[in-house]
Amino acid sequence: MDLCKITLLISILLTFPEAGLLAQPDQGESDTSSENLDPAGLDQQTARFDTLLRDGTLDEAENVAKQRVETTIGESGPRSIDTAFALTDLGTVQVRTDQYDAAEQNFQSAIEIIGEVENRLHELVIDPLRGLGQTYLESGRPDLAARTFSAAIHIMRVNSGPHNIGQIELLESLAESQLRAGKDEAARDTQDQIHAITARYYRDDRLAMVTPLTRRGDWLFQRNSFHEARDTYRQVVRIIESERGKKDLSLIEPLIKLGSTYLYVDTTGAQPLAGTPTATGESYYKRAVRIAESAPATDWARLAKTRVALGDFCTISGDYNSARSSYREAWDLVSEDPSRHELRAKLFGDAFPLTKMWIPSQSVRSSDVPGLGDDDELLQGSVTATYIINDRGRITKLRVDDLDPPEFADMANHVERELRRQIFRPHHDETGVVATPSQVFTHRFQYRQAELDLLRAREAADN
Repeated sequence: MDLCKITLLISILLTFPEAGLLAQPDQGESDTSSENLDPAGLDQQTARFDTLLRDGTLDEAENVAKQRVETTIGESGPRSIDTAFALTDLGTVQVRTDQYDAAEQNFQSAIEIIGEVENRLHELVIDPLRGLGQTYLESGRPDLAARTFSAAIHIMRVNSGPHNIGQIELLESLAESQLRAGKDEAARDTQDQIHAITARYYRDDRLAMVTPLTRRGDWLFQRNSFHEARDTYRQVVRIIESERGKKDLSLIEPLIKLGSTYLYVDTTGAQPLAGTPTATGESYYKRAVRIAESAPATDWARLAKTRVALGDFCTISGDYNSARSSYREAWDLVSEDPSRHELRAKLFGDAFPLTKMWIPSQSVRSSDVPGLGDDDELLQGSVTATYIINDRGRITKLRVDDLDPPEFADMANHVERELRRQIFRPHHDETGVVATPSQVFTHRFQYRQAELDLLRAREAADN
């Protein structure tokens, strides 16, 4: 499996950004209206919750969500629609703080309440179903997540029609769940549904297709379907060219993504091209640079980022002289004025990873060890390595310094192998590209006692 593509795509996106609180249900009368609520108080709680969640202040957001649950239960009863809304908000923040059991309980309660007050196919059920599906997905239960997202999609289609555009986010979540469950073909079918729905919805507005097509290209890229990703990014480029012209700044991002597909040669286990011409891919990056250069002088940041993207491409493909030239042009641009130094530090302050490591979070599957079950307690081990990043963005002088427990040599070998294949945007200073010394990397993994006992028994037998 390749090590570059996902992080390269993420770096492109980053560079161009422009226990639950639940009262147990009682059997009393349900007040399903909002007439008894204090609208001002609830409105303030809701607005504050939304602000805190958006800002990532999760602990305080959770407290406000709990207060809102208490308020709605006290004013309109535990089986009201308002309480279901409040439970859904509480579950949402609990997913983001990894409180999956509490979140699951609150989403399920919200679904049950709405089903009783309205019906189980009411559109209000969609949001808590969406939250429940995300809970399952984040907690490692993709099959349950897929079934839950499918239920939400069915309800949305019942209420809004089979081709409604509002289902796209749910379909994307379904595709991700199917992938994590190992159902690649099902995920592909879901992506095809997304494409068909968006193409139908935006058939009279070509520019509106740019965003869904870009997302489709990103998905194909991450799945190693580079030829299809390439065709999809080309569609985006053609739409922008025909609607806005061949020098429009919105061409920069899709041109860079299109160029990046030329670093890979097949759809399974693709690797960066070694000794194979990458001139076509580089030409798209260079075109993106020319478009950025034609922008007003006030758009210096976009130009700097585009030149850095070209440098990253050249670094991954092994053209170090061209990479250094592109990086130097970007460095000079972000050094012209002290007001630009913040971006300089972001782009060049540290060696930036252009590849992604694939290291398992668990040492082995339970099915690989006799007598080992998924319910056995997970223990934590770690591998720590030190290394230097040279001026070409490669790791040198790599050494594994610590392995705990020491029996997990295979995990240490995996870490060492992946580190050796890493590629970085090198660190820069006023003198140019420089090495980055004394880096420490620690990978924490999970294992089970039965597995450790087996490894020790094998080692004793060998000795």
